[in-house]
Amino acid sequence: MRIAPLSSKQSRLVLTGVLLGLFLGAVEATVVATALPTIVGDLHGLVFYSWPMAIYILTAGVTGPLFGKISDLYGRKKLYLFSLILFLAGSGLAGFSTSMLQLIVYRAIQGIGAGGVLPLSIIVAGEMFPLEKRAKIQPLFSAMWGIAGLIGPPLGMLLTEYSWRLVFFVNIPFGVISGWLVFKNLLEAEDSEKRARRASSGFLIDYIGGGLLILGLLGFEIALPEEGNLHLSAWRLMVFGSALIFLFIFLLHEKNTAEPILPFSLFQFRIFSSAAACQFFSGFAFFGSLAFFPLYVETVMGKGIEGAGVVLTILLFFWVLFSGVASRLILKIGYRPVVISGTTLVLLGFSLLMFMDKISGFWPLYLGVIILGSGMGWVTSPLMIAVQTSVPKTNLGSATSALTLFRMIGSSLGVSLMGSVMFFQIEEGLREKTNLFNLFQNAKKLLDPIKFHISLTTLQSARGAMTLALHDVFMIAFAGSIFSFVSAFWVPGGKAEKHVYQEKALDPS
Repeated sequence: MRIAPLSSKQSRLVLTGVLLGLFLGAVEATVVATALPTIVGDLHGLVFYSWPMAIYILTAGVTGPLFGKISDLYGRKKLYLFSLILFLAGSGLAGFSTSMLQLIVYRAIQGIGAGGVLPLSIIVAGEMFPLEKRAKIQPLFSAMWGIAGLIGPPLGMLLTEYSWRLVFFVNIPFGVISGWLVFKNLLEAEDSEKRARRASSGFLIDYIGGGLLILGLLGFEIALPEEGNLHLSAWRLMVFGSALIFLFIFLLHEKNTAEPILPFSLFQFRIFSSAAACQFFSGFAFFGSLAFFPLYVETVMGKGIEGAGVVLTILLFFWVLFSGVASRLILKIGYRPVVISGTTLVLLGFSLLMFMDKISGFWPLYLGVIILGSGMGWVTSPLMIAVQTSVPKTNLGSATSALTLFRMIGSSLGVSLMGSVMFFQIEEGLREKTNLFNLFQNAKKLLDPIKFHISLTTLQSARGAMTLALHDVFMIAFAGSIFSFVSAFWVPGGKAEKHVYQEKALDPS
C-alpha cells in the first residue's frame, strides 16, 4: 500500500493528525520527566529511577524498525492506528501503577506503541511531501515538540499537585483526536511493487530479527549494574555475554533474510551511516541525561517541580527555535556545516554543566540548557531530512525508523549507565551515614524537607552527595557528546540537492 494523492484539505488534516501523534511523544517526555522524582518518591524506588525512562526508550527504539519495515510492505495507515492504540493502552495502565515493577512493565507497553507512532508520523509526512516542502514541514514537527515542551512542564507541575497518575492519562484525548484525523483522511492505494515484495518475501516480516534485537539490547540493560554496585557479578557477566551473542546472531540473520528490519544496503549511503552514528552518540549524551535535569533542579537547587518545569521549557524552546532555522539553512549551505555547528553547541553545553557545582548561582544551568537545546535543534532535524531524501522510497520506512532506533539505543544505554553511576556515587558517599542514605530511598522527603522535618545540616549533606553524583552523570554525557562531534565530520558536504536519491537509479537494496 502507498499513500494515494490527497486533496489540500486532506493533506492538512493528515499532517495535523500525525503532528498530534508526535505531540504525544513530546508531552510524554516533558510531563513524565518533570514528575519522575515525585513518582519515584511515591513508589519508593530511587534505585530504579532511570528504568521508567530507559525501558520506554528501549522498547520504542527496538520496535521502531519492525513498524517501519511492516509499513514499507503493508502501508502506513492501519499500522499507525494500531500503534497509537497500543501507546494509549500503555499510558492508561501506567497511570494505575501501584509499584515500580508495574510502572516499568506498562511503560514498556507504552514504548512499543511509541515505536510505531513516532517514526510513522515522520514517515507519513516524508512520503506526502518532496524535499522543498519537507524542509518547510519539518520545523512544524519540531514546533510540536516545542509546544509540548512549553505546555508539558507546567502541565506536569499542575497535574502532579493533584496526582502524578494524571500525567499518563493526559495522552489519551490527544491520541483519540490524532487517530480520528488519520483514520478519516489518509487514503492508501495498492502498490504493485510492494505487492510483489510481499509475495516474494516468504516470512514477510522479520520477527526473528526483531526478537534477536530485543533480547540483545534488553540484555545490555539488565547487565548494567544497579543498587550502587558498579562491579559486574557473575550472572551479570553471563547476561552481558548472552546479549553480545544475540546481537551477533542478529547481524548474521539480517544479512541473509529477504526483508530485514535493518537493511544493510542502507549503510551504502554515507548520509545514513554518518547520521546513524551522530544520532546514536547525541541520543546517548542528550536524551540519556534529560531525565536527570529535573532531579538536579528539584533536589540540588531546591527549586521544586516549578523550577524543573522552567528548565525543560527553556531547553525545548531553543530546540524548536534552532530546528526551524536549521531546516531552512540546509537548503543553502548543506547538511555538514549545520550538523557540525549543532554538535559543537552540544559539546559546549555539557562542558558548562559539568562545572555547575564550581560556579555560584543558577546561571550556568540556564545557559547550559540554552546551548544544549540550540545544538540539538541543529542536529536532529537536518539529519532526519537528509536520510529521508537520500534513500529510495521503498526503504523510506526502514531508514526513518532505523535512524530513530540508533538514537533511542544511545538514549537507553545513556540513561541506564548514568542512573547506575548516580546511585553508586550516592551510596559510596553515604556508606557510613545510614539515616542519610535512607533519605534517598524516599525521595519525596528530599523534595519537601520542611514537610518531613529534615534538618538543614542533613539537607545540605544530602544535596552535596547528589551534586557529586550528578556531576559524574553530566561528565558521562560530555564524553558522549565528543563522539557525536567527531561523527558530524563524516556527514557528506555539498548542497542538499546533491544528495537527493533519484528513483530512476538502481536501487541498491
